[in-house]
Amino acid sequence: MGHPDQEIVTPTVLHIVYDLIRGGSEGQCALTAIHLARRGWSQRVAVFRRRGYFLEEVERHCGRVHEIRIRHLLASGTWKEVRRLAAWLRESDVEIVHAWDMDAAIFGGLAARLAGVPFVTSHRDTGDIYPWYKLLLRYLVDRNAAAVTANCEAARDAIRWKRRVGERIHVIPNIFDVEEFDAQSREIFSRRECIPRGWNAVVVSRLDPEKDVECAVEALGRFYAIPAGRGQRLALSPRVNLLVAGEGPQRSRLMTKAREWAVTEHLVLLGEVHDVPALLKEAQAGVLLPRANEGLSNSIIEYMAARLPVVASDCGGNRELVQHGETGWLVPPRAPGAAYHFLKLLYTNRELARRMGERGRSRLARFHPENVVPLFERLYRSAARPAEGGKREEPALSSG
Repeated sequence: MGHPDQEIVTPTVLHIVYDLIRGGSEGQCALTAIHLARRGWSQRVAVFRRRGYFLEEVERHCGRVHEIRIRHLLASGTWKEVRRLAAWLRESDVEIVHAWDMDAAIFGGLAARLAGVPFVTSHRDTGDIYPWYKLLLRYLVDRNAAAVTANCEAARDAIRWKRRVGERIHVIPNIFDVEEFDAQSREIFSRRECIPRGWNAVVVSRLDPEKDVECAVEALGRFYAIPAGRGQRLALSPRVNLLVAGEGPQRSRLMTKAREWAVTEHLVLLGEVHDVPALLKEAQAGVLLPRANEGLSNSIIEYMAARLPVVASDCGGNRELVQHGETGWLVPPRAPGAAYHFLKLLYTNRELARRMGERGRSRLARFHPENVVPLFERLYRSAARPAEGGKREEPALSSG
């Protein structure tokens, strides 16, 4: 008697995402395609920018990455490129399209609709930063999607039109391979000479306004602020530093803020970092203080894997990861004083920090590929058109 799954179709899936950088939705898209390909599924990937950390590995497992040449919603060639994508879908063997971000949903969903191919959309943040016209287009796309995914309860609850698509929304968490993380963490950090001696807090984040890394710099500044009525700064031993891994438009603003607080020698802006697991070995606490638009944070999951206690803002899906008082602390957005308070507790109580880090590490099982990838498999089988003689499986989707 054959295995039950032998009678269930495995449709060819096209994943559409902006590019293939390491973090965010882009990295999760890449990991999903790679893991499904390893399990024998036919996977294709299309991007708006053919670049990124995962490009080579994705092409090794999924074939050449297709580039969608759309640069702006109102550009003269946009509609032509959407029709070109729709024609490519008709000619290819793609049976379902999964759009992983806002632009992918708008343009990929429209092309899939034109081509008559079922599609899935993703909500991986709380949608706070998008203009009204993109939200309107996203609503129209979601309304016609075969399924809508969210990577956390917060992202699901933030869908303004969830009553219209409620039964088609499925919460599927991020993929995180702790064994692969551990293997990478055993390497020496590629820029170890940049790491100062002392007690290091780390932020792994894009330097975008909504990520509010500036708040972490202000928390750092409070370690060195001159107390009222005293004429000299506190002498910290070991000294406290803030490591920031990421690039973005706020970089110069962070340097300005560090000068205001006179902590430029304690702020290390590392830029883009590909060997994050090795970097986290150099830190004693993980910090993430976004003020808006947060989904399920890959950075916090990595902090937990590295056994770092976490200080995070109570924004988006952060409360689904950080158990307040157990694995770290949650503070209100834009509250550098509160962040400083809890970082100081970790600085002065190393045993507390160790226990919190161990508890965080123990909560990673639900993100393991063996638990998450089958959720995508059932989703795609349910959303795709059943092949002749094939069996359509109804999803039983839960993030656990």
